[in-house]
Amino acid sequence: MRLLNVETRKLEEFYDNIPAYSILSHRWGDGEVLFQDIQSGTAASKPGYAKLLGACELAASHGFWYIWIDTCCIDKTSSAELSEAINSMYRWYQNSTICYAYLADVDSSSSPEEAESRNMMDLLRSSNWFTRGWTLQELIAPSIVVFYDTNWIRMGTRSALASRLSVITGIPGNILENGDISGASVAQKMSWASMRTTTRTEDMAYCLLGLFGVNMPMLYGEGDRAFVRLQEEILKISDDHSIFAWGYAEPGGDVTNDDIDLRAPEGVLARSPEDFEFSGNIVPSFDTDGELDGTIQLNNKGVHLTLPIKRVPRVHGWGAEYVAALPCVFEGNKRRVGISIQPVPLDKGRFRRIGKFFELNDLDMSANAGYSVTPICFEQTHWATRPLSLVQKAGREILFGHGYPLDGHLGNEKLMTTLVHNGASLGGNIELTFAGSRTLLTLALEHRDDAAVEKLLAYYDDSACPITEVDGSDNSPLSMSVAANRPRMTELLLQKGADPNDDLRLWCNDLPSPLIMAIRKGERQLVEILLRYGADPNLRHYAQSPIESARGVCCEEEIVKLLIAYGAEP
Repeated sequence: MRLLNVETRKLEEFYDNIPAYSILSHRWGDGEVLFQDIQSGTAASKPGYAKLLGACELAASHGFWYIWIDTCCIDKTSSAELSEAINSMYRWYQNSTICYAYLADVDSSSSPEEAESRNMMDLLRSSNWFTRGWTLQELIAPSIVVFYDTNWIRMGTRSALASRLSVITGIPGNILENGDISGASVAQKMSWASMRTTTRTEDMAYCLLGLFGVNMPMLYGEGDRAFVRLQEEILKISDDHSIFAWGYAEPGGDVTNDDIDLRAPEGVLARSPEDFEFSGNIVPSFDTDGELDGTIQLNNKGVHLTLPIKRVPRVHGWGAEYVAALPCVFEGNKRRVGISIQPVPLDKGRFRRIGKFFELNDLDMSANAGYSVTPICFEQTHWATRPLSLVQKAGREILFGHGYPLDGHLGNEKLMTTLVHNGASLGGNIELTFAGSRTLLTLALEHRDDAAVEKLLAYYDDSACPITEVDGSDNSPLSMSVAANRPRMTELLLQKGADPNDDLRLWCNDLPSPLIMAIRKGERQLVEILLRYGADPNLRHYAQSPIESARGVCCEEEIVKLLIAYGAEP
């Protein structure tokens, strides 16, 4: 561990017998003093040197010889050292004698007396320090935290400000007073991080390692997968089922369409701490009448656990649906937490989560109430990434009764063709991972897959699926093709009977006709194709005619001539 000598401003390295030290918590700014600046003797020339100097002087005034500051005490050019530091940081803050929380964006007053008369809550709440992921552990881990404003004026200790800090952070006041998080559930800890952000996606997971007492390697570039890895590491050391209590449905206990959320690409685990925003009152329950052993196991097939489950009326258009009762409760009323699950087709014994968590009305989890204690394996692989061979075996009933949860992996000709052969409808809406829903046709258009579009149109059956039908996100095939400037696909759709005068006003009143859309984009070729297939050159969008829409666009003169040639009124 490196420490900065507050007198010499030099770095010293310690392995054992680490001396008492203070530690700084702050938000990074421009021109921070880095490890290399200290080593090269150029630190004083950096804009961040004033902050470093202020921290050193404060530490010295409190009798410390050393201070730890993340900007300069870690050589971030070494990935190995950075990984070790991130995995050790919670412990370093925990072992410090005192932590100075420096709020550079707060100017409390010109004197401590004046600060006392001001609204301390507003001052604290205004600081971005409370919005950052890394400062969560820096708030909790040290035994003593003292807040200072931009002028190094003391604002108060964590303990003294606990009630105010609790309102700002969502962390219970008793934890802020004593720093003991041993009684907090996984869901509660996650909720504390739910409103915080980090510059890099992966850091939202890495900044929570110490909070959960786990270690894992840093893999920058993996994105949201880092948070999934964090949860997997937690599952290895914890049997706290509140880790599954993410997302939230309105109270009531009944499963409704609004509670069902097919957009869960990581299976039973959450995608980010944001999913735990409303989980701050979820705690483990140990009053389960011996119905389960509480063991959670993780392997390459998924997450294994045993839960009471009950068959419920089907909300989706296909497949069986169940409610699973987690061994955790809402802290206030002690009601059990439930999640909606469904068996994975063609994969006996495995389930996938299909909804948010909600409050169960059931108090009785016995067989008399319809529950059965069942070993469950929750899949962790999103269906859209599974082998095409699985899709080839599946038919319409399994895949398209309500919405096989597909995403961008579906934008390819072979898979599209296979699905249609197995009974998929061109017009059946498919729930997508992050983008509402699409029909097979609008999905292929969105992925600019001409071959898939042509194959799908070859299966086109006017009686079964009008080609003008919009998807669940209010996109018609023609409007999507024009918006993407796809002349060839636009003409192909028109040849198949798409309506060139379809302005979608029946669906979404603020969208123009395909012709005006093409005019505003200055796409002469698209304009000519639409006019040739019968687009009305005088169809207005609100009060604006096609000719008026052409003013100031690229190729204005040519487009206006085209419009007049096809009968537009000057």
